[in-house]
Amino acid sequence: DPSHYELIVHCWDLAATKNGGDWTVCAKFGLTRDTHGREVFDLIAIIRVRIELPDVRELIRNQDRIDKPALVIVDGVGIGRGIVQELAREMRHLLPGGSFDDQNVSGLKVRRFHNAMPAMYDGFVRLPTTMPGLEILLAEFAAFPDGKHDDQVDAVCNVAANRDRVIRLAR
Repeated sequence: DPSHYELIVHCWDLAATKNGGDWTVCAKFGLTRDTHGREVFDLIAIIRVRIELPDVRELIRNQDRIDKPALVIVDGVGIGRGIVQELAREMRHLLPGGSFDDQNVSGLKVRRFHNAMPAMYDGFVRLPTTMPGLEILLAEFAAFPDGKHDDQVDAVCNVAANRDRVIRLAR
């Protein structure tokens, strides 16, 4: 139930393929406090679909209306650039994912994954014990970086690796 979170954050990893290829993913996080009073992000849902760009744009808008996130991070590289430019006009709380780092650096995904692991290991970013699609998410993490798909890993790690900044910007 998203209502018991201080704020919600969406992190999108975009793809423009309807049949086959990569997935468009939205990792939804809720900010709360753990039993020690530390600020933690709970992964509360994953959307994972293969749709074309006009539908991606509409999905981002619809999820924004449903959850009213404080911050929406969208991968602004490649196909995401146009979507970010268009949606930024209507969504003031949209942040291009490339704002965190140089997207063209080789090995960026692996470095972001390694930067995210301490936050996840220490419980600052928590995965649920049950969630639709959890098995697929965990399999993607286990296969990273050599798996066929890394879209969910990218969306989760973008928030986990930049947790403090995401919290600050969301507020």
